[in-house]
Amino acid sequence: MLLPLLFFSGIGYLSIQPWVEPRFPDHHIRHFVDSKACKITGTILDKPVYDRNRTRFVMEVVSIVQDGSPVPACGRLRVTVSKGPVSLSKGDKVSFFGRLRSIRNFNNPGGFDYERYMAFQRIWARSYAAVEKLSIQSRGKASTRMAVFDDRRTRISEMIDGLGTEAPGSSQSVKAVSRALLIGDRKGISTALREKFNRAGVGHLLAISGLHIGIVATVTFTIFRWIVAWLSPVLWAGWTRRTAAILTFVPVLAYGFLAGMSPSTQRAVIMVSIFLLTLLFDRDQDLINTICVAGMLILVINPPALFSISFQLSFAAVLVIVSGMSLMRPILQKTKGVKATLITKGVAFMAVTLFATVGTAPLVMAYFNQVSLIGIVVNIIAIPLVGFLAVPLGLLAVFIQVFSTGAASACLQLSHWVLEKAILVIDFFSGLPAAALETITPSLVEISLFYLMLLGVFSWLSARHREKQSNLSVGMRRGFAYGMILFAVFGGVLDAGYWIHQRFLHKDLRIMIFDVGQGSAALLELPGGRNLLIDGGGFADNAVFDTGKYIIAPYLLRNKIKTIHTLFLSHPNSDHLNGLIYIAEHFNVEQAITNNESSPTMGYQLFVEALKKYGIDAPGYRALERITTVAGTKIEILYPPEDFLEKTLQEKWRNKNNNSLVVKVSYGQHAFLFPGDIMAKGEKALVAAAGKNLKSTVLVSPHHGSGSSSTPLLIEQVNPETVVVSCGWMNRFKFPDRAVLQRYEAIGAKVLRTDINGAVQIRTDGQEMSIRTAISKH
Repeated sequence: MLLPLLFFSGIGYLSIQPWVEPRFPDHHIRHFVDSKACKITGTILDKPVYDRNRTRFVMEVVSIVQDGSPVPACGRLRVTVSKGPVSLSKGDKVSFFGRLRSIRNFNNPGGFDYERYMAFQRIWARSYAAVEKLSIQSRGKASTRMAVFDDRRTRISEMIDGLGTEAPGSSQSVKAVSRALLIGDRKGISTALREKFNRAGVGHLLAISGLHIGIVATVTFTIFRWIVAWLSPVLWAGWTRRTAAILTFVPVLAYGFLAGMSPSTQRAVIMVSIFLLTLLFDRDQDLINTICVAGMLILVINPPALFSISFQLSFAAVLVIVSGMSLMRPILQKTKGVKATLITKGVAFMAVTLFATVGTAPLVMAYFNQVSLIGIVVNIIAIPLVGFLAVPLGLLAVFIQVFSTGAASACLQLSHWVLEKAILVIDFFSGLPAAALETITPSLVEISLFYLMLLGVFSWLSARHREKQSNLSVGMRRGFAYGMILFAVFGGVLDAGYWIHQRFLHKDLRIMIFDVGQGSAALLELPGGRNLLIDGGGFADNAVFDTGKYIIAPYLLRNKIKTIHTLFLSHPNSDHLNGLIYIAEHFNVEQAITNNESSPTMGYQLFVEALKKYGIDAPGYRALERITTVAGTKIEILYPPEDFLEKTLQEKWRNKNNNSLVVKVSYGQHAFLFPGDIMAKGEKALVAAAGKNLKSTVLVSPHHGSGSSSTPLLIEQVNPETVVVSCGWMNRFKFPDRAVLQRYEAIGAKVLRTDINGAVQIRTDGQEMSIRTAISKH
């Protein structure tokens, strides 16, 4: 058992190396990244996606012109074109003037590995192009053997889009779901609609899987079997089923390629193909072996599929369903009579949904941080509507479109009408307050313990069903089952104890200064478990990237934090504010402290609405206690003065940056200063107000290290041992300013930068202090 495991682990490790540690040829685009702008020419590899005034596509670069010299080049590049939609198609050869940028992570502990994600798609660089600087060199089709399926997919998409507004189910949501169900194109599904499906526990319906492939296989096998039954030679030879099985391969494979061959589609196609082979060679079926073969074939073809969410969810669901239903089979087979049979079918249907929910629960928690509490109920309604009505009607439209556009359109309209009703049901249930439970993120250890417990329970139930076998066989099975269950329970108790200590019993102050790009955000975990969040980072438009949702929240949930006791907003600029909106909406925030300065931005309006909607205490700035002590930790608001808003009318230098909250946190012998974005005049006023009280061990550099901040006056008063500069990689402001860095170096301070060192973790027990960075070498 151990040797095969080691062998296949070694094979897996070697097979993934071309993606993890690639070797690039001399003319690869990776050798041109983060240098001067150049003219880039290449061929578009996939269908361009238009979203929120931007067009995105992936291209294979063929040449680069730098300093007037054309150079052959290769490698996949992700391109974002700004300022409106561009008429581009797969296979077009385009050129534009821009800069090749490296693909970089936000480097935070345990954060999403975007570099690896893009590498698994063989995308090695990114670039931005203004629409006026992009030119189409030639129109054409991609040189691929799959061009016929691309054309067919395009025609089906056009047929879906072509349904008039008067037709039933003509809303964009229905059309987007229809494209996902029929051709595997989920790009048109909005985030809001996807979240509704997930909250209702029916997110799996959006992926083409065994249901769709099974419908195609069943219908075509039945038709082919009926046709070949009329052929006397085939009938006499007893090859009716075998011939039908051979013919069924064609539509099954064709639909798989038409649907884009996602991991769930691949798994379904392979499993159906193996089933057809058992008919062809007259062999018995073993579903577990079939699933394992499907998984191995997918990984042989594409090793990175192992790390895809759809692969993991698909196989976890199917393995648990097959294992669970095999245990229920003896019970289900005992029923007799029509009424009992119908009840049994209903129970089996609910059991499949239950097993799928249980089998994927820890993975859903890990990737989506929620578990649907009404999934079983909604699936009972949604699966028949979508799986037995909408999908078959849609597939019928797909296959008869070649012969009759009118008939195909009629079938599609009927399919959309059913989908519309299904979406209404899903919308209703997902809107219920108790529809889903937002969860923390389980660790790999916790996920493993869950599946070990599940395996132990299934093994114990299996042993009970086999009590008529030899006592040795049953005893060994029962012993293994008890061992797995006890190990899982013991491991769970140890894990719970570990996290109770980490969250509520630790005696040190922990500070995490996040890498949020060109912004600022810091989490403080006080001794005893109270949590403070100072700013949340953010981009101008959260639709582009939400630092609260994708950086801060994942870190909090991985560390089992669901409550923020105090949230500080230094000032209402987007690079400090926008990440806090998601936190206010999805976490238990007890109090929000701001300077009460408003802003006309959408982000500020959403933030204020979230405070009101969720009943978060937001005291007026004048009413704030300037000094509080919690668990031995002293928290001081040093600036601005209480009447700063009135002074702003006369003192024009008091802009939003200079009005930033300045927070000092002290614990034992160490102090930490968070000065927001104050600039020179603000620093002068701060020094005048706080004086020697500014002395701190660690300083978060004001205004991301800009040249307008970090004056010698402030640096002299703070006299930090360590300075943390929170800024974005190669940001357009060119922060931190070289003169500022020289000032810090002149006093002997150690400078850490989130763009180079990643997130900065600080721990202190009040005497000793340790500092770690997410990137240890650079």
